[in-house]
Amino acid sequence: MTGPARPALGFVLLCLLFVAVSARAQSTLVVEATLNGEDKGTVLLLEQDGRLYLGESDARAWQLRLPAEADVEFKSQRYFLLARLHVELVALDRRALSIELRAPAAAFTGGTVDAAGLVYPLTPAANGGFFNYDLLGTRALGRAAVDGAFEVGAFNSLGVLTHRFVERNLWRDDAAARRYERIETSFRRDFPSAATTLEVGDAVSRPGASGRALRYGGVGVRTNFGLRPGFVPQPLPPFIGTAAVPSTVDVFVQNQLRSSTEVPPGPFTLNNVPVVLGAGEARVVIRDALGREQVVTSSFYAAGGLLRPGLSDFAFGAGRLRAASTDGTQQYGHDFASGLWRRGLTDSVTLEGRFETEASTTRVIGAAVDIGGRWGEMELALAADTWGGTRGFAALGYRYQDLDHSVGLRWEQAQRGFRFAGETEAAPTPQRLVTINASHRLTKRWNLGALLIDTQRFDGSRTRSANVSAFVALGAGTSIFFVVNRIDTNGRGSTAVGAFLSYALGPRTSANASIEGGTEARRTIGVQQALPIDEGWGYRVSATDAGSGRREEAAASVQTQLMSLTAEWAHDSSGTALRAGASGSVALIGATPFAARAINDSFALVRLDDFADVPILLNNQVAGRTDGRGRLILPQLNSYQPNEIRVEADDLPADARVGKERDIVVPPYRSGVIVAPDVRRVAAAIVRVRDAGGAPVAAGAAVKVEPDAQATNVAQRGEFYVTGTPGRKRAVIESHGRTCSIDFTLAAARERAFQTLGPFKCIGTAP
Repeated sequence: MTGPARPALGFVLLCLLFVAVSARAQSTLVVEATLNGEDKGTVLLLEQDGRLYLGESDARAWQLRLPAEADVEFKSQRYFLLARLHVELVALDRRALSIELRAPAAAFTGGTVDAAGLVYPLTPAANGGFFNYDLLGTRALGRAAVDGAFEVGAFNSLGVLTHRFVERNLWRDDAAARRYERIETSFRRDFPSAATTLEVGDAVSRPGASGRALRYGGVGVRTNFGLRPGFVPQPLPPFIGTAAVPSTVDVFVQNQLRSSTEVPPGPFTLNNVPVVLGAGEARVVIRDALGREQVVTSSFYAAGGLLRPGLSDFAFGAGRLRAASTDGTQQYGHDFASGLWRRGLTDSVTLEGRFETEASTTRVIGAAVDIGGRWGEMELALAADTWGGTRGFAALGYRYQDLDHSVGLRWEQAQRGFRFAGETEAAPTPQRLVTINASHRLTKRWNLGALLIDTQRFDGSRTRSANVSAFVALGAGTSIFFVVNRIDTNGRGSTAVGAFLSYALGPRTSANASIEGGTEARRTIGVQQALPIDEGWGYRVSATDAGSGRREEAAASVQTQLMSLTAEWAHDSSGTALRAGASGSVALIGATPFAARAINDSFALVRLDDFADVPILLNNQVAGRTDGRGRLILPQLNSYQPNEIRVEADDLPADARVGKERDIVVPPYRSGVIVAPDVRRVAAAIVRVRDAGGAPVAAGAAVKVEPDAQATNVAQRGEFYVTGTPGRKRAVIESHGRTCSIDFTLAAARERAFQTLGPFKCIGTAP
């Protein structure tokens, strides 16, 4: 090759090398990115060989699934090819420095999300106490008497102490001796954070899968999931779906909204959605920011006897058993102790262990397993009485329920001599007890039910009780209930049949009629009106024609804010009987004494100071009106449950301002709470101001009103608008570096929305 050709060849090779190197050169691209229509902000992309790569930090922030190995490393950062991330390039605008990307839901990592639920904090209990009374006077068969049932309680942040008793023969026309009967005395302290309740005094034991619930006096501690509103101890089914962008997931259970939760893009598992126990159907609606929806329907079964994995439930108690004496008073019997412990192992298996002992009588140790699934729930329990030998007990049960069906089966078998605590020689544990119950909804109007109880005892006696019923809704507020009962004891049986018709005459009023046949046939017709939640009255009138004669009855009840009054009349072949009663309470909450209807659970003092005769709604029902001091007692709150208390804002005067018209109250057990809605009187006025020369203050001047009012800047004609609580005010006005002030009184405007004040001369200037 000649000399001049060599430089030309070298130049060509150099150009080819430059092109090859350029083809593999890396460059960065800073763009505004959108993914599935969602703005992801500014992102740095790597471009090589005409392909785009996304950095690891951005990919993780976008919750994309990452391959194990990176495609490229650039400045100590790992980059992944968009295609390997399953991300599709839709559009790239290099001039506008923007990029549009798209990815399927499977490209995202997703995760597990707990369903969003409303968490209501516990409302602290005030200090106070209550005294419930229920007086009943009767006159029948020529005798008259007055008896009374009473309850005394005291509460504060430590707990509740209650004492219930009956006073018989408070008055009698035959001068019979007065008799006192104590019902129960107990102190209860709840620990909501631990879902635990401590009871000292009279309590009831937990029977578990085997055993009986017993009343005793002593000390008990138990799990109480009811202290946590909305908490469900049973395993809840997870709901699975996918979302390509951040979305809202609504879960409907039996067509009722149970949860609304925000989820990130990708596959998700939604846990802790409250569902109905038993079998049901859930509809999961996934809705993105653009309103696009996808619906996933699934079936589930929530077993009521199971516990979540790792969740424990216990109850321990010790003391003496309660027993009724021959004169009706309550006494204590043998020493007693019991314990129950349950724990969820998996979503479908819960184990149980228990013991109970009664001094000189029995000592029982038991175990049980509860297994649940889509087919229902099965329970197996075994127990042994080891007092003076070993005797066994076994029980096997099955239950299933859904919206249209339910079935329950339970079989119990005991060896001779086996005894649970609290049982006696006269009423020992049966040799065999079989219980079968079932129900079925044929249509929206027809429901069928059946119950069979078969009891066989060691003395050879046997009792079988069967019940078949049907409920039919005829429409227009009319329904019929049919029932057939059959009882067979040692071969001798009796049958009773009945048909009961009910017709709604109004929201609280109904008429009813019934025909019953069997040992004694009877026909009954009547009409009744239930008491309202607020003040009002109710009544009941009925007539019965039976084989023993005719009987007429009438009753009326009046409910006020202070008490409830009842009067009853009855007449049959033996004569006429009269009965009258009065029930209510006298209580103290904080430093406020009051009288109200009987307090059976928790209650609240609504303090709407200075606003009289204002309706207060409890759970969307009018529960009463405030008195002259703006106060109202609500004696019907549910403890450890959210109770919505709302002020009827439309009935407030014109000078009232509502900051928050409703409160969610979660009161402790048998305790009183104070509710003070954010409602206050606010006065409003237009104030006219003049400067030292008598001319209106220039528009735009700043106004500050002390101590507790708000004002606009000065407008035309030297006027400003002010709102605040009634009282003496001072307005400081600043304009062009000079200040002056006026004093005025803002009076409550009960009739008008605002008033006009002034003109006032603004005094005092400063540079």
